[in-house]
Amino acid sequence: MKTGRWEEAAPHFEAAVSQMTSSAMMHFYLALVYQRTSRVSEAEKEFHSAISLHPDNFPANLLLGRLFLVQERTKEALPYLEKAVKLRGDSIDAHGLLSDAYKKLGRNEAANRELYEANHIRSQGGSRLGTEIEDDSGSTLNPQ
Repeated sequence: MKTGRWEEAAPHFEAAVSQMTSSAMMHFYLALVYQRTSRVSEAEKEFHSAISLHPDNFPANLLLGRLFLVQERTKEALPYLEKAVKLRGDSIDAHGLLSDAYKKLGRNEAANRELYEANHIRSQGGSRLGTEIEDDSGSTLNPQ
């Protein structure tokens, strides 16, 4: 994956998923491979698997929402993008994509609010993906 040889990565991640069926991140990585190799329906299935195993998987929620948004399946994208914003409220990408979804749905006030938030985070030097949220004990609330 790091070298961009996505086609070659597919069988390795398929094997990993077959051995580690309960690993949300292996399903997520396989979804990424499928997405990059234009195997969209398979990517969607693997993102769903990752989320069903770990509902608070931020990157899976974000990228499944993005996948639906690109496919003009905005209503399907919305809950995943809203969840991504909930999981990482300081993510520029999550707010930006949610703004796009709201705009496509004609929810202009909500779209403007999310766009404002994305721009505010950007102006403060925030990151595109944000940071993981910890609870009072220091434990990560959305482990990957």
